[in-house]
Order: sequence, then structure tokens, then C-alpha cells
Amino acid sequence: MDISDLYKMFEEGKYKEVIKFFSSSFPETPEEYNLEALSFYNLGFVKESVIVLENGLIAFPQNKDLLFNLIEILYASKRYEEAQKYLREAIEIEPQNYVYYDIMATILFLEGKNEKALPYAQKALKFAPSDVYNQLVDKYSHLEGTLSLRHENSANAKKSKRMMLVGSACNYPDSFRKFMEDGWELYVVRTQTWRAFQSNYDLLESIGAKMIDRDGVESFLDSMASKIDVVFRTGYFYGGNDLHRLNRICDVDQIDTFFKISSRVKRKNAKALSILAFDGNSFFSDMYWNDWLGKRIDVCDYIFFDTKNLKDYFANRISKVTSIDENKLKVLRVEMPLFEDVMIEPFEKYTKKILTMGRSINSYVPVSNLFIEEMKEQISIGRGKNYREIQGGRNEFLSKYGDRAFGLGYFYDFYDRHKGFEELLKDGDDDNTPSNGIFYVHPSIYGYTNVPGKVITYLQFGIVPVIPNDENDFHRELIDNGMAIGVSKDTLFFDPNTYSDKAITEMRKNISQHGTIFTFDAFYNFVEALTEGRDVR
Repeated sequence: MDISDLYKMFEEGKYKEVIKFFSSSFPETPEEYNLEALSFYNLGFVKESVIVLENGLIAFPQNKDLLFNLIEILYASKRYEEAQKYLREAIEIEPQNYVYYDIMATILFLEGKNEKALPYAQKALKFAPSDVYNQLVDKYSHLEGTLSLRHENSANAKKSKRMMLVGSACNYPDSFRKFMEDGWELYVVRTQTWRAFQSNYDLLESIGAKMIDRDGVESFLDSMASKIDVVFRTGYFYGGNDLHRLNRICDVDQIDTFFKISSRVKRKNAKALSILAFDGNSFFSDMYWNDWLGKRIDVCDYIFFDTKNLKDYFANRISKVTSIDENKLKVLRVEMPLFEDVMIEPFEKYTKKILTMGRSINSYVPVSNLFIEEMKEQISIGRGKNYREIQGGRNEFLSKYGDRAFGLGYFYDFYDRHKGFEELLKDGDDDNTPSNGIFYVHPSIYGYTNVPGKVITYLQFGIVPVIPNDENDFHRELIDNGMAIGVSKDTLFFDPNTYSDKAITEMRKNISQHGTIFTFDAFYNFVEALTEGRDVR
């Protein structure tokens, strides 16, 4: 049966017959995906139609017809949050299509976000045909006039929420824009060493965050402490382990500032949340600093960790200096890309090179140099001075490396560890492992607790990571979900050519289907649920 026959059945309203055809024949073109999806939709199966269109966009990224139909169905079904995600993508593809600005404006008006809706309404009017212009003016006037009656004290109002971020977040700070897109106000405190991370602060400012200089914190809290909903800090804690950072204590300064601000805010607003997140570059080996941390940690409502191993490591060490409520401890990754910034394209054939980024390979890895492609240029992906640079960097990386099959994870410490994770915890010893850097060693426990940034980059673009098949629970999560290739210690040689293009495509699909493992959205949803008073786990 060819496409003309399918169109004829569809036009005759034989939607069940169209669906039956595709139950045994997978859609191969955008037109076929649309016919199957719209047949489901016309029979009232909204969920199924959305799934078909989303699958179509995986196969044919940025296809205008698939994108348009998906947005229309999500909007008609009042699935506004999902619709907005695809609207942002559609606006990038067709920046002069008034329909997308109109739908976005209407959704925001309906949600009571008039200030955010108006710029989209203005864009819709700018690009609308003359015969539609007056209709839109009438609609927006009515919506704005009606909805502007909502006041912060009315029953229907959605209170504007506010977050104080202490420090800049090292990786993917632009993901915090998701909060601002949903009406949050984000205030960022420049801590003592802010100039060393100036580009991150500039990036946050470029997405709409408001900066608070160190000497302005007191006056800000005098006027705003009672209105803050969340005080948050994410980053590392070396805790006396100098690693390769020498004797810098910027982590201590940030966390100290976070504790003091949290205490001040909670005195003014008992419902305010204090959340501290540790990334994988965190060590709890020094009893002096653990004691310092333990005396202050009670102010936290939640403490987040990149991995379960890191959480267990923290609990093991801190329990020696203070009691800790285990319910406060959550595995929730923060410094990650937004799901909507994941850029995975399917290819019929992949370049079966194993990409490596940002670190020379001086020690043994189970991959021949014949298969390794070292990325030498600097491309802004997870950090940069403004959002435009980040967007450009991601597009550049996709065009240059998007078809690479594999990416090399960290192996430089994998074969040299003296103890397993449980043994390290039991002995109270972090152990030391020579790294492939010339001048330093690092604690072996780091290999078990860290989420490597380069692996996140690979996942963001659908490049399948080749990683140690070890006790790192992040590694295990990727391997168990078919998102990465785990290499065990007895593997002497990894040959990328043993994986077919079809197998690589399947692993890419697994990566896109398990985005919650490596994206910011789980953190965002958790905080939203807390501040909305919904139950969380």
C-alpha cells in the first residue's frame, strides 16, 4: 500500500484501517507518522497520537509538519508544559511563524503570566497576516483584561516564587532558566571567589537572573528574606583534600555563606526551603572539616548527591561527628542539561571513532589509538559567558561530532584502585590512585562517586559512552539501561566495529528515553512539587 492509498483511507475517515496498517508496518516518512498520529487523534486516542509524533521527531528531527501537529494536539489537550517545550523548538526553526507565538502567548495568558505572555503576543502580531491581526488583538485584549484581574491575594493567583542561588553552579548553569520560564525570580549571590567563575555568572545574568554582590547581601535580606522560597547551593566540597586545587577554600566560603543566608531566611519565613547539593568532586576525608559541616548541616531541609555512593560516603563520614536524618538525603543530579537541550539525531551510518575530550591519555585504556579521535578545539556546551554562546556551541558540536558512535569515559584510575567502594567505607580510608595527570594523585573513592562531565556531554548528543563496568552506581545505571557500554577489567581490547549502526541507534533511543538519569528536569520537578505543597519521594 502506497502513501496515496493511506491518504485516501484517512480522508474517507477509515482511521482504524490506517492504524491497523501501521501495526504491522513501521512508518518510514514524516507523512506516514502524521497519518498514523492523526488517525489515533481522530479516534480520541490522544496519548497514542503524541507518542507517534514524538517518535517521528526522533526519526526526523525538526520536521515542521510533525512539530506543528504535535504542538496543536498538546495545546488542544491542555498539556501546556509539554506544548511549551516544543513551541520553543518550533520558534527557533520558524522564527517568523505567528502561530507559534500566538499559542505560546495564549498559554501564558491562561496561566496568569501576563508579563511573560505579552512579548509573545507582540511577536504574533508582528508576523500575523493582515486578515488575522485584528482577531488576535481582540483575543489578547480580552485575555489580558480578564486575567489581569487576578491578584496575588485572589484564590486563582499563582504566587511568584523566588530562589537564592549561592554561587554560580559550575556546569550547565543555563538550566536554571527553566525556573524563570515558569515565573520564578532567581537571585544569584556572588561569593568571595566569583571572579574565577565570572563567565558562569555572566551566563546566569544573560538568562535573566539578578546578581547580588557580596556587600549587598545584608540589605537584600533585610527587604527580601521573608519572600524567599528556596535557598540553594550546588558544587563541590574538598573538605581538606587539596586534590589538584592546592589550598583554595572557595567551597568552604560558598557553603558558609549558604548556611548563614539559610538561617537568616528561615527566621523570616519558616516555610522557606534550604537545599544543599554536592557534586562528585566532593570529599569527606578530613575530620576537622566534617565536624565543621556537621555543626551547620541541620539548617538543610534536603541534601542532594550525584550518586548513591556519594550519599553513602557522606552519611558514613558525617555520622561520626553528628546524627543525620537520612530522609533528608536524596540522589538528585543538578548540574545537568535540560531535557529540551538534549540534541540526539539518528543516522543511517555512524562514524565509529571513539571521541575523547579534554584529557590526554597517558595510562592504559582498553581502546586502540587507531580508534580514538581526540577533540582538540574548545566548544562551549555546559558553560560560557552568555546563552547565545552556549546555543551556538551546542549546534557546532552537533554538526561536527553528532554522528560519532562512542565517547571514551574515564579509565585512568580504573585498573589501579587498591580497594572496592565498600572496603574504602569500612576502613575509613579514601585510598590514593595515580591519575593520568603528571603532578597529582587523587582519592580512589572519587572514581566510585563521581559523575564525569564528559560522559554527560556524550549523553546529551546521543554519543554512547564507553565506561568502566565497575561499582560506580551512575555507571551501572547507564549500562543497565542500555545507554552505555561497560568494559570490565579483563577486557584487553574494545573494537567499536563489533557494534552495528542499528545497535548504536537503539542505544541512542535508550539514551533519549532515559533522560531523567542525566538531565536537570528531575531536580526542577522536585523543587516545584515542594514549593507547590505536593508530595515528593
